[in-house]
Amino acid sequence: MSEPAQAPLLSVCIPAYNRGKWLADRIREWLAAAPEDVEVVVSDNASSDDTADAVADIGDPRLVLVRNGANVGAFENQLRAFEAAHGRYVMQLMDKDELVPGGIAAALAALARTDAVCGEFVINNSGASAKPVRVRRGFDAFRRHGLAFTHPSGHFFSAAMLRDSGLLARLRALDPVIRPYSTDYLVSLSLGHGGYAAIDLPFVRMNLPPYEGVAASVSYRDPEQYYFTPSFLVREFVAYAKFLERETRLTALVRLRLVARLAGGPLFNQMTVWYRWRLESDAMCAWYGMRPEFRESELRRDLVKDGADALRGIAGVGRLTRLAVRLGVARRLRRKDAYEIPENIKGGAR
Repeated sequence: MSEPAQAPLLSVCIPAYNRGKWLADRIREWLAAAPEDVEVVVSDNASSDDTADAVADIGDPRLVLVRNGANVGAFENQLRAFEAAHGRYVMQLMDKDELVPGGIAAALAALARTDAVCGEFVINNSGASAKPVRVRRGFDAFRRHGLAFTHPSGHFFSAAMLRDSGLLARLRALDPVIRPYSTDYLVSLSLGHGGYAAIDLPFVRMNLPPYEGVAASVSYRDPEQYYFTPSFLVREFVAYAKFLERETRLTALVRLRLVARLAGGPLFNQMTVWYRWRLESDAMCAWYGMRPEFRESELRRDLVKDGADALRGIAGVGRLTRLAVRLGVARRLRRKDAYEIPENIKGGAR
Protein backbone atom coordinates (compact mmCIF):
# COMPACT_ATOMS: atom_id res chain seq x y z
CA MET A 1 0.00 0.00 0.00
CA SER A 2 1.14 3.54 -0.65
CA GLU A 3 2.59 5.83 2.02
CA PRO A 4 -0.01 8.19 3.57
CA ALA A 5 0.15 11.87 2.61
CA GLN A 6 0.51 12.86 6.26
CA ALA A 7 2.26 10.63 8.79
CA PRO A 8 -0.15 9.30 11.45
CA LEU A 9 0.60 9.94 15.10
CA LEU A 10 0.61 6.24 16.00
CA SER A 11 1.15 3.02 14.09
CA VAL A 12 -0.18 -0.04 15.92
CA CYS A 13 2.19 -2.81 14.81
CA ILE A 14 0.89 -6.38 15.02
CA PRO A 15 3.15 -9.37 14.27
CA ALA A 16 0.54 -11.96 13.32
CA TYR A 17 0.42 -15.71 12.81
CA ASN A 18 -2.67 -17.86 12.25
CA ARG A 19 -5.21 -15.45 13.71
CA GLY A 20 -7.48 -15.36 10.65
CA LYS A 21 -10.96 -13.88 10.94
CA TRP A 22 -10.61 -13.19 14.70
CA LEU A 23 -7.86 -10.64 14.09
CA ALA A 24 -9.54 -9.16 11.01
CA ASP A 25 -12.76 -8.57 12.98
CA ARG A 26 -10.85 -6.84 15.78
CA ILE A 27 -9.01 -4.55 13.34
CA ARG A 28 -12.28 -3.51 11.69
CA GLU A 29 -13.66 -2.58 15.10
CA TRP A 30 -10.54 -0.59 16.06
CA LEU A 31 -10.35 1.32 12.79
CA ALA A 32 -14.04 2.20 12.98
CA ALA A 33 -13.40 3.84 16.36
CA ALA A 34 -10.01 5.38 15.55
CA PRO A 35 -9.30 8.92 14.33
CA GLU A 36 -7.47 9.45 11.06
CA ASP A 37 -4.03 9.73 12.66
CA VAL A 38 -3.96 6.03 13.61
CA GLU A 39 -2.45 3.36 11.37
CA VAL A 40 -2.57 -0.42 11.84
CA VAL A 41 0.35 -2.47 10.50
CA VAL A 42 0.04 -6.25 10.30
CA SER A 43 3.10 -8.34 9.49
CA ASP A 44 1.84 -11.82 8.63
CA ASN A 45 4.47 -14.45 9.38
CA ALA A 46 3.61 -16.84 6.52
CA SER A 47 0.45 -18.05 8.27
CA SER A 48 -0.87 -21.46 7.30
CA ASP A 49 -4.44 -20.17 7.55
CA ASP A 50 -6.25 -17.24 5.90
CA THR A 51 -4.87 -14.49 8.18
CA ALA A 52 -3.26 -12.41 5.43
CA ASP A 53 -6.27 -12.61 3.10
CA ALA A 54 -8.74 -11.87 5.90
CA VAL A 55 -6.77 -8.75 6.86
CA ALA A 56 -6.36 -7.66 3.23
CA ASP A 57 -10.13 -7.82 2.74
CA ILE A 58 -10.59 -4.96 5.24
CA GLY A 59 -9.55 -2.50 2.54
CA ASP A 60 -8.99 0.51 4.83
CA PRO A 61 -6.31 3.01 3.70
CA ARG A 62 -5.07 3.19 7.31
CA LEU A 63 -4.12 -0.49 7.15
CA VAL A 64 -0.67 -1.74 6.05
CA LEU A 65 -0.19 -5.45 5.41
CA VAL A 66 3.22 -7.14 5.16
CA ARG A 67 3.26 -10.69 3.82
CA ASN A 68 6.39 -12.67 4.75
CA GLY A 69 7.21 -15.35 2.20
CA ALA A 70 8.53 -17.59 4.98
CA ASN A 71 8.22 -17.69 8.75
CA VAL A 72 10.97 -15.41 10.09
CA GLY A 73 10.28 -15.91 13.80
CA ALA A 74 8.38 -13.69 16.23
CA PHE A 75 11.35 -11.38 16.92
CA GLU A 76 12.08 -10.53 13.30
CA ASN A 77 8.39 -10.33 12.45
CA GLN A 78 7.89 -7.58 15.04
CA LEU A 79 10.82 -5.58 13.66
CA ARG A 80 9.43 -5.88 10.14
CA ALA A 81 6.12 -4.48 11.35
CA PHE A 82 8.00 -1.50 12.83
CA GLU A 83 9.89 -0.94 9.59
CA ALA A 84 6.69 -0.92 7.51
CA ALA A 85 5.04 1.72 9.70
CA HIS A 86 4.62 5.41 8.81
CA GLY A 87 3.63 6.77 12.23
CA ARG A 88 5.45 9.26 14.42
CA TYR A 89 5.28 6.57 17.11
CA VAL A 90 5.17 2.80 16.62
CA MET A 91 3.45 0.57 19.17
CA GLN A 92 3.63 -3.17 19.65
CA LEU A 93 0.46 -5.23 19.96
CA MET A 94 0.60 -9.01 20.19
CA ASP A 95 -1.92 -10.67 17.90
CA LYS A 96 -3.85 -12.15 20.84
CA ASP A 97 -4.29 -8.80 22.60
CA GLU A 98 -6.77 -6.00 21.88
CA LEU A 99 -7.32 -2.26 21.82
CA VAL A 100 -10.16 -0.66 23.76
CA PRO A 101 -12.11 1.25 21.06
CA GLY A 102 -13.60 3.71 23.54
CA GLY A 103 -10.16 4.71 24.81
CA ILE A 104 -8.35 5.37 21.53
CA ALA A 105 -9.01 9.11 21.27
CA ALA A 106 -7.96 9.90 24.87
CA ALA A 107 -4.87 7.71 24.60
CA LEU A 108 -3.73 9.45 21.42
CA ALA A 109 -4.33 12.88 22.90
CA ALA A 110 -2.08 11.94 25.84
CA LEU A 111 0.58 10.55 23.52
CA ALA A 112 0.61 13.77 21.49
CA ARG A 113 1.44 15.75 24.63
CA THR A 114 4.48 13.73 25.69
CA ASP A 115 8.04 14.30 24.53
CA ALA A 116 9.23 10.84 25.64
CA VAL A 117 11.07 8.70 23.10
CA CYS A 118 9.52 5.49 24.42
CA GLY A 119 6.96 4.28 26.91
CA GLU A 120 3.88 2.18 27.48
CA PHE A 121 0.14 2.35 27.45
CA VAL A 122 -0.44 0.56 30.76
CA ILE A 123 -2.08 -2.78 30.02
CA ASN A 124 -5.60 -3.22 31.37
CA ASN A 125 -5.51 0.39 32.69
CA SER A 126 -4.35 -0.01 36.27
CA GLY A 127 -5.85 3.35 37.27
CA ALA A 128 -3.26 3.42 40.06
CA SER A 129 -2.35 7.08 39.65
CA ALA A 130 -4.32 10.30 39.58
CA LYS A 131 -1.95 11.41 36.81
CA PRO A 132 -2.68 9.50 33.60
CA VAL A 133 0.75 10.36 32.13
CA ARG A 134 3.99 9.91 34.06
CA VAL A 135 7.39 10.53 32.45
CA ARG A 136 10.60 9.19 33.96
CA ARG A 137 14.14 10.01 32.92
CA GLY A 138 17.73 9.00 33.63
CA PHE A 139 18.49 6.29 36.18
CA ASP A 140 14.95 6.42 37.54
CA ALA A 141 13.72 5.22 34.14
CA PHE A 142 16.36 2.48 33.95
CA ARG A 143 15.63 1.36 37.49
CA ARG A 144 11.93 0.94 36.78
CA HIS A 145 12.07 -0.37 33.24
CA GLY A 146 15.39 -2.17 32.65
CA LEU A 147 14.81 -5.92 32.14
CA ALA A 148 11.46 -5.74 33.87
CA PHE A 149 10.26 -8.71 31.75
CA THR A 150 7.66 -6.44 30.25
CA HIS A 151 4.70 -7.62 28.24
CA PRO A 152 5.32 -6.34 24.67
CA SER A 153 1.79 -5.09 24.00
CA GLY A 154 1.33 -1.39 24.56
CA HIS A 155 4.99 -0.39 24.35
CA PHE A 156 5.66 2.48 21.97
CA PHE A 157 8.78 4.07 20.50
CA SER A 158 9.57 7.21 18.54
CA ALA A 159 9.93 6.11 14.92
CA ALA A 160 12.47 8.86 14.23
CA MET A 161 14.57 7.74 17.20
CA LEU A 162 14.54 4.12 16.00
CA ARG A 163 15.42 5.15 12.46
CA ASP A 164 18.03 7.83 13.10
CA SER A 165 19.90 5.98 15.83
CA GLY A 166 19.89 2.58 14.09
CA LEU A 167 18.50 0.87 17.19
CA LEU A 168 16.73 -1.92 15.31
CA ALA A 169 19.98 -2.90 13.61
CA ARG A 170 21.73 -2.88 17.01
CA LEU A 171 18.94 -5.04 18.43
CA ARG A 172 19.30 -7.58 15.64
CA ALA A 173 23.06 -7.81 16.29
CA LEU A 174 22.70 -8.71 19.99
CA ASP A 175 22.94 -12.21 21.46
CA PRO A 176 19.89 -14.20 20.21
CA VAL A 177 19.12 -15.20 23.83
CA ILE A 178 17.57 -11.74 24.24
CA ARG A 179 14.79 -12.30 21.73
CA PRO A 180 12.00 -13.37 24.14
CA TYR A 181 12.65 -10.15 26.08
CA SER A 182 13.64 -7.88 23.20
CA THR A 183 11.16 -5.20 24.31
CA ASP A 184 13.18 -4.68 27.50
CA TYR A 185 16.39 -4.33 25.51
CA LEU A 186 14.81 -1.89 23.08
CA VAL A 187 13.56 0.22 26.00
CA SER A 188 17.05 0.19 27.55
CA LEU A 189 18.62 1.28 24.27
CA SER A 190 16.00 3.98 23.80
CA LEU A 191 16.50 5.47 27.27
CA GLY A 192 19.85 6.81 26.11
CA HIS A 193 17.88 9.17 23.84
CA GLY A 194 15.18 10.51 26.18
CA GLY A 195 12.49 9.78 28.74
CA TYR A 196 9.99 6.98 29.29
CA ALA A 197 6.25 7.74 29.55
CA ALA A 198 3.65 5.54 31.23
CA ILE A 199 0.18 6.42 29.91
CA ASP A 200 -2.46 4.94 32.19
CA LEU A 201 -5.63 5.20 30.13
CA PRO A 202 -7.98 2.44 28.92
CA PHE A 203 -6.44 1.63 25.55
CA VAL A 204 -4.62 -1.74 25.55
CA ARG A 205 -6.17 -4.93 26.93
CA MET A 206 -4.31 -8.20 27.44
CA ASN A 207 -6.26 -11.36 26.77
CA LEU A 208 -5.86 -14.20 29.25
CA PRO A 209 -5.27 -17.85 28.36
CA PRO A 210 -6.39 -20.09 26.86
CA TYR A 211 -6.03 -18.34 23.51
CA GLU A 212 -7.54 -19.25 20.18
CA GLY A 213 -5.11 -20.74 17.66
CA VAL A 214 -2.43 -21.53 20.23
CA ALA A 215 -1.19 -24.84 18.88
CA ALA A 216 -0.34 -23.38 15.51
CA SER A 217 0.97 -20.07 16.81
CA VAL A 218 3.65 -20.90 19.37
CA SER A 219 5.33 -24.10 20.56
CA TYR A 220 7.70 -24.55 23.52
CA ARG A 221 8.05 -28.32 23.45
CA ASP A 222 11.74 -28.37 24.43
CA PRO A 223 12.27 -27.53 28.15
CA GLU A 224 15.52 -25.81 27.20
CA GLN A 225 13.45 -23.33 25.21
CA TYR A 226 10.93 -22.43 27.92
CA TYR A 227 12.00 -18.81 28.10
CA PHE A 228 10.70 -18.38 31.67
CA THR A 229 12.65 -21.22 33.37
CA PRO A 230 15.28 -20.26 35.96
CA SER A 231 18.09 -21.68 33.83
CA PHE A 232 17.03 -19.59 30.82
CA LEU A 233 16.58 -16.49 32.97
CA VAL A 234 20.11 -16.80 34.37
CA ARG A 235 21.43 -16.82 30.79
CA GLU A 236 19.20 -13.84 30.03
CA PHE A 237 20.46 -11.93 33.04
CA VAL A 238 24.12 -12.54 32.18
CA ALA A 239 23.42 -11.32 28.63
CA TYR A 240 21.70 -8.21 30.01
CA ALA A 241 24.54 -7.41 32.43
CA LYS A 242 26.99 -7.55 29.52
CA PHE A 243 24.59 -5.54 27.37
CA LEU A 244 24.47 -2.76 29.98
CA GLU A 245 28.24 -2.49 29.92
CA ARG A 246 28.68 -2.57 26.15
CA GLU A 247 25.55 -0.94 24.75
CA THR A 248 24.65 1.80 27.24
CA ARG A 249 26.46 4.80 28.67
CA LEU A 250 25.69 4.02 32.30
CA THR A 251 28.53 4.47 34.78
CA ALA A 252 29.89 1.41 36.59
CA LEU A 253 28.18 2.43 39.84
CA VAL A 254 24.81 2.91 38.14
CA ARG A 255 25.11 -0.46 36.37
CA LEU A 256 25.87 -2.22 39.67
CA ARG A 257 22.93 -0.55 41.38
CA LEU A 258 20.68 -1.66 38.54
CA VAL A 259 22.02 -5.23 38.56
CA ALA A 260 21.50 -5.51 42.33
CA ARG A 261 17.93 -4.26 42.00
CA LEU A 262 17.13 -6.69 39.19
CA ALA A 263 18.62 -9.68 41.05
CA GLY A 264 16.59 -8.87 44.14
CA GLY A 265 13.41 -7.86 42.34
CA PRO A 266 12.11 -8.57 38.81
CA LEU A 267 14.57 -11.38 38.05
CA PHE A 268 14.04 -13.08 41.41
CA ASN A 269 10.26 -12.81 40.95
CA GLN A 270 10.40 -14.36 37.49
CA MET A 271 12.55 -17.26 38.70
CA THR A 272 10.43 -18.02 41.75
CA VAL A 273 6.89 -16.75 42.38
CA TRP A 274 6.00 -15.99 38.77
CA TYR A 275 7.52 -19.29 37.63
CA ARG A 276 5.49 -21.21 40.22
CA TRP A 277 2.36 -19.39 39.10
CA ARG A 278 2.96 -20.53 35.51
CA LEU A 279 3.61 -24.09 36.65
CA GLU A 280 0.41 -24.16 38.70
CA SER A 281 -1.75 -22.78 35.90
CA ASP A 282 -3.31 -25.42 33.64
CA ALA A 283 -4.06 -22.80 31.00
CA MET A 284 -0.50 -21.45 30.94
CA CYS A 285 1.00 -24.94 30.74
CA ALA A 286 -1.33 -25.78 27.86
CA TRP A 287 -0.34 -22.55 26.07
CA TYR A 288 3.36 -23.37 26.31
CA GLY A 289 2.88 -27.05 25.50
CA MET A 290 4.64 -27.94 28.77
CA ARG A 291 5.30 -31.64 29.23
CA PRO A 292 3.56 -33.05 32.34
CA GLU A 293 6.71 -34.72 33.66
CA PHE A 294 8.68 -31.48 33.36
CA ARG A 295 5.93 -29.57 35.14
CA GLU A 296 5.71 -32.09 37.99
CA SER A 297 9.45 -32.20 38.58
CA GLU A 298 9.67 -28.39 38.68
CA LEU A 299 6.79 -28.08 41.15
CA ARG A 300 8.64 -30.38 43.57
CA ARG A 301 11.58 -27.97 43.76
CA ASP A 302 12.14 -25.31 46.40
CA LEU A 303 12.16 -22.56 43.81
CA VAL A 304 13.20 -19.77 46.18
CA LYS A 305 16.23 -21.68 47.46
CA ASP A 306 17.17 -22.97 44.01
CA GLY A 307 16.69 -19.54 42.45
CA ALA A 308 18.84 -17.87 45.08
CA ASP A 309 21.55 -20.50 44.65
CA ALA A 310 21.51 -20.06 40.86
CA LEU A 311 21.93 -16.31 41.17
CA ARG A 312 24.67 -16.57 43.81
CA GLY A 313 26.59 -18.89 41.50
CA ILE A 314 26.22 -16.71 38.41
CA ALA A 315 29.24 -16.82 36.09
CA GLY A 316 30.44 -15.04 32.99
CA VAL A 317 30.40 -11.55 34.52
CA GLY A 318 32.90 -9.51 36.52
CA ARG A 319 33.57 -9.85 40.25
CA LEU A 320 31.79 -6.61 41.14
CA THR A 321 28.72 -7.67 39.17
CA ARG A 322 28.64 -11.00 41.03
CA LEU A 323 28.90 -9.11 44.33
CA ALA A 324 26.02 -6.80 43.34
CA VAL A 325 23.90 -9.86 42.45
CA ARG A 326 24.61 -11.48 45.83
CA LEU A 327 23.70 -8.29 47.69
CA GLY A 328 20.43 -7.99 45.76
CA VAL A 329 19.48 -11.61 46.45
CA ALA A 330 20.37 -11.33 50.14
CA ARG A 331 18.20 -8.24 50.50
CA ARG A 332 15.26 -9.99 48.85
CA LEU A 333 15.57 -13.12 51.00
CA ARG A 334 15.20 -10.97 54.13
CA ARG A 335 11.74 -9.98 52.95
CA LYS A 336 8.81 -12.04 54.22
CA ASP A 337 7.04 -12.32 50.86
CA ALA A 338 9.76 -14.26 49.02
CA TYR A 339 7.43 -17.24 48.54
CA GLU A 340 4.19 -15.36 47.96
CA ILE A 341 2.41 -15.18 44.61
CA PRO A 342 0.99 -11.64 44.26
CA GLU A 343 -2.79 -11.38 44.63
CA ASN A 344 -3.21 -9.75 41.21
CA ILE A 345 -1.99 -12.85 39.36
CA LYS A 346 -3.43 -15.61 41.54
CA GLY A 347 -6.55 -15.66 39.38
CA GLY A 348 -4.61 -17.32 36.55
CA ALA A 349 -3.80 -20.48 38.53
CA ARG A 350 -5.81 -23.70 38.45
